[in-house]
Amino acid sequence: RNVKIPDVVMYGDCDWKKWRIGLEKAEAQNFARKLMETPANLMTPRAFAQSVVQALCKTSVNVTLRGETWLKEHNMNAFLANTKGSPQPPFLLEMTYNGCDPAIPPIILIGKGITFNSGGLCLKTCEEMKNMRGDMQGAAIVVATFKALANLGLPINVRGLIPLGENMPGGTAARPRDIVKSTSGKSILISPRDFNGNLM
Repeated sequence: RNVKIPDVVMYGDCDWKKWRIGLEKAEAQNFARKLMETPANLMTPRAFAQSVVQALCKTSVNVTLRGETWLKEHNMNAFLANTKGSPQPPFLLEMTYNGCDPAIPPIILIGKGITFNSGGLCLKTCEEMKNMRGDMQGAAIVVATFKALANLGLPINVRGLIPLGENMPGGTAARPRDIVKSTSGKSILISPRDFNGNLM
């Protein structure tokens, strides 16, 4: 059944600049919702990264994807401890937008990108896991922000960092009371509870 969508006409003064800003904001918000609400079996860490590349490839945002080998070489062991129990490989997604003088220090945005958080060996209840596909909402919002600011051409420099992975209770998952050494060289004792956020 074909439904005719009515034309939208602006009432009064036509401020097309504000209208366009509103459209870009709305599109970015909807993109974040799409990432967050896609089922976790379809929005894996790799699928999330691919969605970001597709969304930003036509903008002025530079996207770099770091794989597990790079993460190990840079001793990102705290993050890797979160993802050890999943067969899905982890990534670090880097985004750079330069809208003004590159010498000006950028604003740094960091978003948690756990595409599903079961709690690992400290397993969540079924009720708690129900919405854990959205545990990457921080990452989704950061990506949507880059999409909007690039399309609007804002005169700022921004860098985004998104660790992507799954927290699952596989046989290689990190155990409570394990100790991992972070990038800074500090040792971290994994507490006997859902430690996902603390290690990110």
